[in-house]
Amino acid sequence: MQIIERKLYQKNKIGNLFVLVYIGLNIIYSIFNINMMPKSTALGIFVMSTILLLLLGFLTGTKLASYSKLWSGVALVLGLIQFLRLTFDASYMEADMLLMMNVILILSGISVIVGGFVTFKYSHQREQLLKSNPEKYQSISH
Repeated sequence: MQIIERKLYQKNKIGNLFVLVYIGLNIIYSIFNINMMPKSTALGIFVMSTILLLLLGFLTGTKLASYSKLWSGVALVLGLIQFLRLTFDASYMEADMLLMMNVILILSGISVIVGGFVTFKYSHQREQLLKSNPEKYQSISH
């Protein structure tokens, strides 16, 4: 069986793994940030947005495992949101901690974007294979 044909039957573990890295790094970023953030309404907004991003990350990882092109686009948006978070005010952090937090945000953004691109590429290859020989692969759901 060719490697591309395996994609018809196996889950997309690589795309899912990149999203899990994103989730892990996002959790680390959030824990450190919450511990240093002054107690105000900004903290509540940060916590709620973190919960939303983690939920979207989990849903994205689940859908990427099924080779969803739509959710690979959601992964790209999540990565862009991580890069946007670099611009938020973090004047309450020391310079070395701010550098570490920015590196974590950049790595998590890159991770989820790579997961989205990998899934988009694999999904496209999978669709082309299904279109090339529909009789052979008619029992496989899209």
